[in-house]
Amino acid sequence: MRRLVPAFASLSAVAVLAGCALPVTVFEGRYAMRDGWYTATVVRTVSDADLPPVLRPDCPLAASAHQWVVVDYRPAGRPRRVAVPVSAAAQHAVGTPVYVQVQDCLRALAPRRTAG
Repeated sequence: MRRLVPAFASLSAVAVLAGCALPVTVFEGRYAMRDGWYTATVVRTVSDADLPPVLRPDCPLAASAHQWVVVDYRPAGRPRRVAVPVSAAAQHAVGTPVYVQVQDCLRALAPRRTAG
């Protein structure tokens, strides 16, 4: 029993340190998955009046958005759909590959250079 405790402590320390050393996925050198960035695809662009309530984020900063881009992304292999507020002049064609940031209250889009 006396040897079991130090062995368990050593194994626990190794597991914790190994978890901290895992590689971080970073897209194009600046969009880190740990910061909430995912690859996504534009589904449609809608006006504020046409945005389904289920897609409207609970964020007071997004209340003034007049235009929204709806995107599909897959965190951990599970399909998700979110709406991102954009300027009225923004052009996002259906099927366009983008990066979406979903960690913050006010979501963001960034163009993706490749479809992969």
